[in-house]
Amino acid sequence: MDNIVTVGGHINASINFAMQQNYVPVIRSLVVNNNSEEVLENISLKITFEPEFAKEFTYYIGSIPAKSSAEISPVRISTNTDLLFSLTEKMVGNITIEVLQKGENIFTYQNTIELLACDQWSGLNIMPEMIAAFVTPNHPALSPVIHDASTFLKKWKGDPSFTGYQTNNPNNVKLQMAAIFAALVQQKIVYNDPPASYEVIGQRIRLPHKVLEQKMGTCLDLAVLYAACLEAVGLHPLLFFMTGHAFCGCWLENETFADCCVDDVSAIEKRIAENAEEMLLVECTDFVDSNVHDVERFDHAMKHGKDHISNMEFQCVIDIIRTRGSGIRPIPLRPEQTYSGMQLAEDSDKPKEMLAPSELNSSLLGKVAEGNDKPVTKMRIWERKLLDFSLRNSLLNFRVTKNTMQLMTADLGKLEDELASGSDFRIMEIPTEWTVSTRDAKIFAIENEKDLVTNIAENEFKNNRIRTFLNEADLDAALKSLYRSAKVSMEENGSNTLFLALGLLRWYESDLSEKPRYAPLVLIPIDIVRNTRNKGYIIRSRQEETQINVTLLEYLRQDHGISITGLDPLPLDEHGIDLPLVFNTIRQAVMGKKRWNIEEYAFIGLFSFSQFVMWNDLRNRSEEISQNKVVSSLMAGSLTYAPEDISITPENIDSDLDLENMAVPMSADSSQLAAIAAAGSGQSFVLHGPPGTGKSQTITNMIANALYNDKSVLFVAEKMAALNVVQKRLANLGLDPFCLELHSNKTNKTTVLAELDKAL
Repeated sequence: MDNIVTVGGHINASINFAMQQNYVPVIRSLVVNNNSEEVLENISLKITFEPEFAKEFTYYIGSIPAKSSAEISPVRISTNTDLLFSLTEKMVGNITIEVLQKGENIFTYQNTIELLACDQWSGLNIMPEMIAAFVTPNHPALSPVIHDASTFLKKWKGDPSFTGYQTNNPNNVKLQMAAIFAALVQQKIVYNDPPASYEVIGQRIRLPHKVLEQKMGTCLDLAVLYAACLEAVGLHPLLFFMTGHAFCGCWLENETFADCCVDDVSAIEKRIAENAEEMLLVECTDFVDSNVHDVERFDHAMKHGKDHISNMEFQCVIDIIRTRGSGIRPIPLRPEQTYSGMQLAEDSDKPKEMLAPSELNSSLLGKVAEGNDKPVTKMRIWERKLLDFSLRNSLLNFRVTKNTMQLMTADLGKLEDELASGSDFRIMEIPTEWTVSTRDAKIFAIENEKDLVTNIAENEFKNNRIRTFLNEADLDAALKSLYRSAKVSMEENGSNTLFLALGLLRWYESDLSEKPRYAPLVLIPIDIVRNTRNKGYIIRSRQEETQINVTLLEYLRQDHGISITGLDPLPLDEHGIDLPLVFNTIRQAVMGKKRWNIEEYAFIGLFSFSQFVMWNDLRNRSEEISQNKVVSSLMAGSLTYAPEDISITPENIDSDLDLENMAVPMSADSSQLAAIAAAGSGQSFVLHGPPGTGKSQTITNMIANALYNDKSVLFVAEKMAALNVVQKRLANLGLDPFCLELHSNKTNKTTVLAELDKAL
């Protein structure tokens, strides 16, 4: 009877007390497959466990049709609470599944399961949100810590009360976080290194009361302790997992993530942007016992926590309050067995002083630019149709090339303000200490509270210098290339393509795309000027309008359904562009897009696309262009002027037409002559007729007549064939030297210069 039936399903690889208390099933589902050609009758299932960490489970299935299956879900297995609670070490158990027919065994399946210690977390691979079960906010051991924290609150703001989010004030939340942090500093806890790869395979957790009793803990133990204290006072803690490290954070408003576990780092980056913080991140190892007396330790711990997001490999964040909504509760403990009581720290053991944390600047929190965009006119629609949405366009898909250069910057807003005020900045090579020094940049950041790039940039900025990441030779070559290319563009097209790009949007073509794309956000027209005194180059603003990347805004609207208003024209502050508001507006618009975020970098580069010159003309000369009566009529959708009647008609052509002042090299009848005369006098009209009635011949005569009267003609056609027909007729008349193919897919600089040389 081999292989008559088989069993499949989902059996958990491990189980422990925390999982059992939160109703995580040992077996989620089972499927019994009938592989035979006959109906199986009187089928039942029996599941036994060794050791007896669960009661024997029996289930009567009945009949299973041929080649069919029977599913058992849920599999209601009753586990042994006392056994799981008493486990102090991990052990391996066995599960035996038997399929019986009329009480006779016809199939047996065996599998092993890990029985984890009561205080063991299973890691990120198996239900990572179960870490929330070890966050125990109601344990009495936390009460002394909360009491100590209230004394700090009273000293800092005159009120010892923990009010959670009732005041709707982020600074009040920060004060409560800092007070608990200061109280934990008093506990003089010692740090222990976590085991290798703990975040994957899991580790034993010292529960919060154990950390306070034993005065020691790993980074995860400390983060769980801090999270428990935060939850105890009504705040919403977060547990962050990086490769090899864990720390804590907290929402500044009454908020949670939509999911218990979030693995998108951009969801964090967008919520910790400067002056728009929605959460604070805290390095919990900073409250361990230290010989260093740091009265601003909480602010420093916040900086270290924030730095981890950019300097370490992010794994995920667990939202503790969100897990409570999913039914994950703190594991129940017996205080009489696990807590021997604690005394408040003696006054002599307490720090002499702990300053209140610095006040948050929430000026950008929830703030976006107002929707004061320019009205959508015909001119604006024409502009949009000229935009290039292909990935060849560097305004959508920016790449570092020889025509781009990254700058070392500390504050993009200050850089924009100084350029707007007319300041010049000398562009310089990478500093010598960057390449020669043996100091680790991360160590430097911890010791001096400033990133190495930021420190260099701030000091150089004071002296109107900006450093790059290029050595002297590469910098000189790059600046020369940019200088020459920008000069050629200005001379040949009359348009500036050299910009300083402030901020890049990291975006993806779809949710499945793995390759990030980058698009510049704010574009400042600049000049590169040779500095004869110092034998280098400086940059300065051209004092032209700073632009938002309208190609990006239109692309986001059309292809991703993201409408961003209030940025065209750009919002202003007292110095120039309100750059933080611009970034915050875009950041809020893409908040729901996974992995999308703003990178606050600065690049000098050439930004243009195939129809940039035409787009630039419409953009910058719209008022001048709209003065033309034909263009203004097209914009209005109706005639904005009273057309003149054409006075010359085929009937009066002999009496009214001055043929001596006309050049008509090709034959023309009376109606064609009337059209040629009307064109020569500057009248507007539509010349229509069926194919073969001489329209191209008439246009040739019109152009010849205009040349005869010292006029220039721009001949535009939708199809190249129409242009070629007229051009050949003019060439046959000997007027080829007067014809220049100005815009087509065959036109290039060499061809235009050759034609000019030929004509001259």
